[in-house]
Amino acid sequence: MDEQNYNLEQSIAELDKLSDLSTKETDKTACEALAEKARIIYEQHPESEDIALRYVKTLSNSADKQTDIEKANRTVEKVKIIYEKFHNSERIASWYAWFLKNLVAKQTDIEKANRTVEKVKIIYEKFHNSEEIASWYAGALSKLTDKQTEIEDVNRTVEKVKIIYEKFHNSEEIASWYAEALFKLTDKQTEIEKANRTVEKVKIIYEKFHNSEEIASW
Repeated sequence: MDEQNYNLEQSIAELDKLSDLSTKETDKTACEALAEKARIIYEQHPESEDIALRYVKTLSNSADKQTDIEKANRTVEKVKIIYEKFHNSERIASWYAWFLKNLVAKQTDIEKANRTVEKVKIIYEKFHNSEEIASWYAGALSKLTDKQTEIEDVNRTVEKVKIIYEKFHNSEEIASWYAEALFKLTDKQTEIEKANRTVEKVKIIYEKFHNSEEIASW
C-alpha cells in the first residue's frame, strides 16, 4: 500500500481492514506499523470525519499495547490534533476522552495526572449528555485515585464519580467505575466505620447490577 492513493470509499474500506488487523495483532511493533499505514490514508482525506474516526480507532489498538509513557503522550497528541480539527464531533471527542483516560492510568506524576483528568472534564462538560464520554471521565477519575495519597483528595474524587453515576444511574459501565473508585477508597480509609459505610455503597451498586461480573469483583 505505502503511498498509494485511494478514493474516499476505498480509503474507508482499507482503514476498516487495518483496524480489524490491529485489533487482532498482539505485536506492538506490528500495531504501530498498521497505525502508520492508517495515518497515510488519513492524510489523503484530512477533511473526512469517517476517515479520521477509523484512523483514531487504529491508533487506539496501538495505544493499548504502549507501555512507554513518552510514546503514549505522542499518540494522545495525535488524537488531540484530530479532535481539535473535528471539535464538534461527539464520536471523536469520545475517542479523545478514552485516550486521555488510559493516559491517566499510565502517568505516575500526580500533577500530570490531574491535568489529564481536567482535559477529560472539559470534554465531558462540552458533551455533558454523552453517556460514553461520561464513562471515560468517571474512568479517568477512578484511575486518578490510584495516584492520590491524601484521603481528602480521594474523597473529593470519589464524590465526582458519584455525581456522574447519579446522572447516568442506569449505566452499568459508569456504575462499575463508581464501584471501583469506592473500592480504592476503602483501601485508603483507616477508620473502620467509614470503610464499612463505603463498602455498603458498593453493595447497593452490586445489588442493582447483580448480573455484572465486573461490579461483583469490586
